Amino acid sequence: MDYPGCKGFVDDLINEASAEFSPAYTLCKNAQKRLDKVCELADALAEELDCESVDVSVNTSSKQLTIMVLCDDIILKDGTHPFFELIKMLDSFAFSKCKELLRIELNIDGLWERASGQQKT
Repeated sequence: MDYPGCKGFVDDLINEASAEFSPAYTLCKNAQKRLDKVCELADALAEELDCESVDVSVNTSSKQLTIMVLCDDIILKDGTHPFFELIKMLDSFAFSKCKELLRIELNIDGLWERASGQQKT
């Protein structure tokens, strides 16, 4: 089966989370442009690595979006690999072991901002 890309999943999740966070939080104006580029680079990485799976999630407390890629391995020989362009667009990333696979978590913060007139709770 061909890899469908993460953009559709990210867009659906962003819409669901935005509805849940509303009216206290709204999606930042530049968020979609940033997400489009991150998805493009994450998809290229997932295809190059022949990934086992790609998953997206939003932590409702921190409002952090995570794109998680599971793959057999990754070899980064120098700073010219597209992975380095991708991580520059992220707030954080992590590598960990998941059974016999490598888990790469790509984290994006600051997609939602407190709506004007809303107080902190």
